[in-house]
Amino acid sequence: MRKVYSYIRFSSTKQAFGDSHRRQSKAIQDWLASHPDHILDESLSFEDLGRSAFHGDHLKEGGALRAFLEAVKQGLIPPDSVLLVESLDRVSRQSISHAQETIRAILEQGITVVTLSDGETYNRQSLDDSLALIRMIILQERSHNESVIKSDRIKKVWSHKRQQFEQDGTKITGNCPGWLKLNSDGKSFSLIPHHVETIHRIFDEKLSGKSLHAIARDLNLENIPTITNKKVDTGWTPTRVRDLLLKESLIGVAYGVSDYFPPAISKEKFHAVQMIRGQGKGKKPTSRQPSSIDIFKGICKCAECGSTLRQRNTKKTPEGRYPRGYLECRNRQLGRCNSKAFNRSLIEDILIQKVFPTLQYLSLKSNGDNISVTTLKADITSLEKGINNLISLAERGLGDLDTLAQRITNNRVELESKKKDLRQAEAIQSLRSDNDIQDSDRKTVEGRIKLQLAIKSFIKEMIFDYYKQEITIRLLNGKSFSGISVARENKDFDHSSVFEVLQKSLLDIDEVHL
Repeated sequence: MRKVYSYIRFSSTKQAFGDSHRRQSKAIQDWLASHPDHILDESLSFEDLGRSAFHGDHLKEGGALRAFLEAVKQGLIPPDSVLLVESLDRVSRQSISHAQETIRAILEQGITVVTLSDGETYNRQSLDDSLALIRMIILQERSHNESVIKSDRIKKVWSHKRQQFEQDGTKITGNCPGWLKLNSDGKSFSLIPHHVETIHRIFDEKLSGKSLHAIARDLNLENIPTITNKKVDTGWTPTRVRDLLLKESLIGVAYGVSDYFPPAISKEKFHAVQMIRGQGKGKKPTSRQPSSIDIFKGICKCAECGSTLRQRNTKKTPEGRYPRGYLECRNRQLGRCNSKAFNRSLIEDILIQKVFPTLQYLSLKSNGDNISVTTLKADITSLEKGINNLISLAERGLGDLDTLAQRITNNRVELESKKKDLRQAEAIQSLRSDNDIQDSDRKTVEGRIKLQLAIKSFIKEMIFDYYKQEITIRLLNGKSFSGISVARENKDFDHSSVFEVLQKSLLDIDEVHL
């Protein structure tokens, strides 16, 4: 007999006292009664009670649907099994791209999904069936839109509360993050010192290159309590650490108000971590020595062969210092390039004190980021409208269904990519405005990491020509500056005076040779 598994979900704990659970349970029993060749496996039960499918809570750690997917992958559930759900919106109410990803993950494992409300069956073959795909897309879009409408209504209520807050300072709600407590006046919050200390530790460790797993492990080993309002502390996990790093409420943002909460951490440190996450990799110094941090990591190229320049330190002295460091072509280290090494200290002095401050200023004044953010937002709006139009055509049976399904899928992929680009652009914009290159601290690990992020926020690459003793710098906004001397005899030359002469016209010129 074919095995059957049931999945029940509702989003509000209040629904536990209503009819939702009974209704879904009855539908499951009715289906089983009419399909005697199937048997319900009661050894594994999957219920997400009080978890939102709109926010994807059921797919996060502790979610039953996530547990179901893991059980399938581990072979605990046979690949030819049936999953019974009331409707597709029990599985996901997220945007179409996320909803499709969830459904696809289930079907590609060989699981058949039966929706009890309409009797439809979806299996692996459905992924290649244009009619089935269109049907799923339309149902998922409707479910998502219903949740959006509900969310908008709730937002209006909160908007009214926000207006009240702006008028007399009354807080929108007494609920607050675990590192805060509402004061007796009902209009202000206070930080909880030991939680704030934990927050700073987590951010500092992430910036220093520590993995989410290592951070969570060490916090648990030291019995550091999690930052939660819940009575039961289940300990730190990589997911819990990651979620904390993403919370804008740490810098005071909540309910559309930028300073609703007192900040637990600086905007600068918060956005620095977002930059690391956006790059998909953290900083991994080989030691806690400041000299181990290459502030130019990944952006230096050799003019001779095109390979990357990497930092190399001389041997450590008995006092624990590195007397001299170099920037050297990777191919030279392998014997494949004739270029020679650059004195790192000299390069840092010239660029940070004489060159970068003006380039950073020009990068900010060019307005390229604002244009990029504005353009991305416009692209996102346009794609969302286009997807809705395509779905409308499919609902009315206008056009080829295969073509419409493919266009919807392609647009959704592009939409998610644009949203990711927007988050990155906004993080760069914020980080760029929060860092002053010239005043940076190069003598500490934290200072050098901060400087590394600041440099990457406006510089795309630097091309080093050893024989000319010159550098070409290309900015993220497309402008290029060549002929920048890094010869020792010119180390005291004030490049900023040259930039000042050109400054008025530089905003309209893409390439400048000094």
